[in-house]
Amino acid sequence: MLTLAGCATPVLPYTYTPASALTATGDVGVGQFTYEPNKYLRSLSDDPQNDSSTRYRNAGLSTSQQHTGGPPGAYRTTSSSILPNQARNTAVGTVLFERNVADIIRDASLTELRAIGITISGPTISRELTGEVQNLMVDDLGMNIDWSLRVIYTVAEKSNGDVVYSAVKEIKRTTPKFLNALGALNDLIRLNIEALATDPQFLAAIQNQTPPTATSRK
Repeated sequence: MLTLAGCATPVLPYTYTPASALTATGDVGVGQFTYEPNKYLRSLSDDPQNDSSTRYRNAGLSTSQQHTGGPPGAYRTTSSSILPNQARNTAVGTVLFERNVADIIRDASLTELRAIGITISGPTISRELTGEVQNLMVDDLGMNIDWSLRVIYTVAEKSNGDVVYSAVKEIKRTTPKFLNALGALNDLIRLNIEALATDPQFLAAIQNQTPPTATSRK
C-alpha cells in the first residue's frame, strides 16, 4: 500500500482494469500520451493571477506539505523534478511505478474506451486521441488520501493534425487511508476516462454527428 511505503521507495506494479458501466459508440485511434507535471507546475507558478500557495514551485509535494515547513523555494522545480514513473505524493518515500505514468494512462484509456464500446483500431479510423497527463497526485499527509488526476485529451485528424477536440478532465477524490490504494488509483483513472467518454463534444468528434450521450449499462 502507498501509505506503508515509508522511505523504502517502492516500485509498484500496476495494470489498469476496465470497470466502467457506460456504453458509447464511435471510432478513434489511441496515440501517444505524455506526462508533464513539471511543466504544469511551472505554468501555475508563472501565472501572476494565481495566489502564492498555488504559485509555489514544488517538484513533488502536495499543497498541504508545502505549507508544513521548510525554507521558501526548498522544493522549486529549478532544483528537482518529478520522474516519468513517479506520482506526486506526501509520503516519506517516493511512489514509483514499474511503468511510466504516461503509458499507464494511455493504456488505461485504450482498454476502457474499448470496453465501453468505442472502436479504437481499424483502417477506416481517421482521427486519433492523444493525452497530456499534467498531474497525478497522492496526498496522504492527513487522515485520508486525497487523489487528483488531470489530463488534457486531444482528438486530431490523422491526415493533417487538425485538432477537432481538446479538453481538460480533472478528477479529485478522497479515500480512507488504509483502503486498497491501487484499487483507489484504478477508480481515479476510470472516473477521469468516464469524464471524457460522457463529454458530448468528444462523442461528436469521434462520431462526426450531432453530440449524443453515453448511457449506463443495465
